[in-house]
Amino acid sequence: MSILFHHPGAYFDGKKSICSHCGIELGNALLSETPCTVRTAYYIQIDLDYDRYGDLSGCLLFIDVYNLVPHLRAAVMNEDSMECFDLEIDPDCEDELNEAMLAAVSEQGSISTSGHYSLTKPLLSRVSVLIKKGKIKRRV
Repeated sequence: MSILFHHPGAYFDGKKSICSHCGIELGNALLSETPCTVRTAYYIQIDLDYDRYGDLSGCLLFIDVYNLVPHLRAAVMNEDSMECFDLEIDPDCEDELNEAMLAAVSEQGSISTSGHYSLTKPLLSRVSVLIKKGKIKRRV
């Protein structure tokens, strides 16, 4: 598992992208392993066996809030951006995960503010177990 922090802005110095707030070099999609001085969301990259979990292996997990509803989403890094996609949650664990996502969003901001939020450690643990049990999959 690794954590990638979002940075709110950047400039190009001719060779690399630099965060306009904290000055560190950035990777794809304004992400780095170092947090910014501005508090922003972070994405958790999960390490799963590709042969067993396929398209969720190496994905970045996050909560995407829109229309006052939290959605568990994932992304893969492309050369210069992130490709985001929806996750399908088994109906028998949907209510539990929604409550946990609401709690995570409340810790970091407000359900009335759309945007990306990070998974808390308890939520990440639960999501990891559910992925391994096949209860969370990539929506096709």
